[in-house]
Amino acid sequence: MKFSSVCVLLNAGARAIWRVSIKWETALSNNYQIQHSSDGSVWTTVATETRAQANVFTTTELPVATTSKHWRVYCVSRATVWGN
Repeated sequence: MKFSSVCVLLNAGARAIWRVSIKWETALSNNYQIQHSSDGSVWTTVATETRAQANVFTTTELPVATTSKHWRVYCVSRATVWGN
């Protein structure tokens, strides 16, 4: 199955984030990364999640609270045939 990577961007205005909660629909990612960037170009992965389920909140605790202006959820692979 060919997969097109997807990312969701959030301009958080330089806020400290220590956890991310996502509620996926049926078209979910079973492998995604929480990443941040100070400039929106160079991204650093702070957590990787592989236990997402459809219609359930998955909360990922970051190893340390991280302050950054730009955040994204970078989807590495999907769990179903639905989605992008």
